[in-house]
Amino acid sequence: FQAVAGATATAAAAAVGLLGLFNGAGRIVWAAASDRIGRMSAFIGMLALQGLAFLVLPHASSVAPFFILSALIYVCYGGGFGTMPATAADYFGTKNAGAIYGAMIVAWSVAGVVGPKLAAALYEGNGNTYGVPFTVIGLVALAAIALPLITRLPAPRPRKDVTPSILVPLQVRPTGEVATGEAVEQAVGQAVKEAHREDAPPVGLR
Repeated sequence: FQAVAGATATAAAAAVGLLGLFNGAGRIVWAAASDRIGRMSAFIGMLALQGLAFLVLPHASSVAPFFILSALIYVCYGGGFGTMPATAADYFGTKNAGAIYGAMIVAWSVAGVVGPKLAAALYEGNGNTYGVPFTVIGLVALAAIALPLITRLPAPRPRKDVTPSILVPLQVRPTGEVATGEAVEQAVGQAVKEAHREDAPPVGLR
């Protein structure tokens, strides 16, 4: 704020504090939006808005436009946190969502350490100006749009056919008696349970 927009130290501190509210709002707004437009569409929107905002940010020479662009970036930044858990559940199942989301956060944390160091190197290597760092970040964000564009849901696992197992109880017993309704109900329930077991043998081998 001070170097680019010429804000005072007090104004810059107040602005940074307010940006935290946009961070929190983004988690709610983008999470709700992803439920309507889809997870990948939400990520495309966040990356596009962030990329464009970063490209314009170095040219914002006053406090108001600089704050608006920064708020937009923070809304999208928070949106990533709000959308990633649901994305992990949609693509890997609720059973694996916790572990997948943890891996996402680890990658996010690594980027949080490496990213500022790279930005600082670009800043110092270009006469202590923010033009090049912000431009590079913006271009990387726009290039990253390719990732949600090519991402697809995993193919669903085929369901096992339990019909042969269900028909077994209806066959005539060796004694010539037909299974009773209660026996049929119990056998059908057992067949369905076995069909959904991960280690269940193929139906033709039962």
